[in-house]
Amino acid sequence: PPAELDEAFTRLQVTYDPLRASLLTAAKSSFDAGFLGRQMPDLSRLYDLTLLNQVLTEKGKKTIQ
Repeated sequence: PPAELDEAFTRLQVTYDPLRASLLTAAKSSFDAGFLGRQMPDLSRLYDLTLLNQVLTEKGKKTIQ
């Protein structure tokens, strides 16, 4: 229904941050619970933020770590 959607969108925060830390925390929790095998997967290359950070730098914005 339109009224519910309109109200829901007032609480939505649009961001260019891919929330890397949140995903890594969720992955660690999944690993600790036994869902990702016996060895923690290497997630260091999961995100390539090079292009995003280039644009952010050009726009004078804070880069993503």
